[in-house]
Formats: sequence, C-alpha cells, structure tokens
Amino acid sequence: MFKEGQKLRFINAKGIRNPHLKEKLGEPCEAVGDSYTYGKTLVRFNDGKYNPSFNVANERLEHLVTLEQRE
Repeated sequence: MFKEGQKLRFINAKGIRNPHLKEKLGEPCEAVGDSYTYGKTLVRFNDGKYNPSFNVANERLEHLVTLEQRE
C-alpha cells in the first residue's frame, strides 16, 4: 500500500501494547518496506537516538501531506 521512502504519519495507537510505539503517536515516519500479504508496513521514525523501526498495520498510517502539496 505504501512505497519505500514515502512520508507517513502514525495516527492510531488504540490497542497497541508496545509503550515505545505508543509514544510515537502523531509523529512523522518514513516507509522502509511494505508487506502486502500481511497488511503491514515497516516504518522508521527519524527522531531520537536510535531511529527506531516498527512493523505497523496499514490502517494505523496515513500519508503525510505537507503544506506545499495542499496548495
């Protein structure tokens, strides 16, 4: 669903047990890889010390729209 390198935003943390991922709610991330079979996308958050990566369900992500794209 998402291509490698696309800018995304993590928008839904309901039911997530990982406290590190819950902290990232609303933050921008970048798609690293996509699994069409399982409906998940590997995303990397480019903030913080270690640039954490998580496998996140596609319905928890949205495209990050910049101000330039809206105009």
